[in-house]
Amino acid sequence: MLGTPTVFADAIEQRYPIQTILLDANRQLGRCFPRSISWNKFIWCEITTQTLPILTGGVIIADPPWYPEYVRMFLWAASELCMLGGTLFLSFPPIGTRPGVDQEWVEAVDWARQLGFELSEVRKMSLKYSSPMFEQKALLAEGFANIRDWRSGDLAVFHRAKLASMPKPSMPIQVDQWVDDNEYGIRVKMKDNGKCFRDPSLISLLPGDVLTSVSRRDPRRDLADVWTSSNRIFVCHGPNLLCRILRATIYNLPVQKEVSEYLMRELNANESALVQKAVRQTQRLVRAEEKDKVAFRNA
Repeated sequence: MLGTPTVFADAIEQRYPIQTILLDANRQLGRCFPRSISWNKFIWCEITTQTLPILTGGVIIADPPWYPEYVRMFLWAASELCMLGGTLFLSFPPIGTRPGVDQEWVEAVDWARQLGFELSEVRKMSLKYSSPMFEQKALLAEGFANIRDWRSGDLAVFHRAKLASMPKPSMPIQVDQWVDDNEYGIRVKMKDNGKCFRDPSLISLLPGDVLTSVSRRDPRRDLADVWTSSNRIFVCHGPNLLCRILRATIYNLPVQKEVSEYLMRELNANESALVQKAVRQTQRLVRAEEKDKVAFRNA
């Protein structure tokens, strides 16, 4: 299973009498799926950058992000993992999702054929997705409430007709480095400004702070230095310091000490005031994210 944690969870719950292995880039899933769950195994793997584990499966279930470069990468990964005569189930965005998706489908099928897969069938609009929290927050910010399962996808079924080895496809170069290794799902864009002090305060970009879109074509995405699970975005001139503050806030550590150790010097009065301001903002943000998670789980 490639990027399908809910299917994997169902396999565990239903106790399917087959071995199931989930490969997923979300490191936090390790808390949900311990390594010693009978036949079921979670392996943290970012297939775009890491080497695939040595595995072979008769059935591959893949749910890539719905962008051409990810579809190509997931198809390649499936070809490395699927045995001859095996089956691949692949999710794909339906016609109308965005401009040009029909051509993307043609290119995906051609790439699959090069990898040794033959298309068996396409089940149109057969996949129902529960909207994630960030998408629901974006819809709510636009005035659409209580919309949970509006998105549908096509299910493409492929047969592994022959073994074919192709070079791993390249991915677009990621210029920005994001850090999101905290339990609250708050991502921070790191900047190479050395150990200099930069104001770590959160600066609002939008009324209500929630980005009213989930499309990566939205130009407002490029302005964000901080991004949360609830689709809140902010500008921050000192994201490196904000990461230290966020860590201290989450783990109840002395903030001033954490920042001073990072800078390798004591803070002056003005810097201390800015750090305290960022602490208050971070605490409010963490509380807001927690509140959103509770509401999402209880909806």
